[in-house]
Amino acid sequence: MTIPYNTEAEIRVPAQGRPVNAPPGAVHVRDDTSGGADHQVYRARAGSYRFR
Repeated sequence: MTIPYNTEAEIRVPAQGRPVNAPPGAVHVRDDTSGGADHQVYRARAGSYRFR
């Protein structure tokens, strides 16, 4: 995932009960279960990120 220069993004990663390996620079904001699915929400600044 690439976030354009001079922007921020809120990234919702499906967790499905498993831990998420977030890349450096991505900050965990909250856990979210709205919509019936488990997600972890991260905030990231411009750059490239790979979540596993």
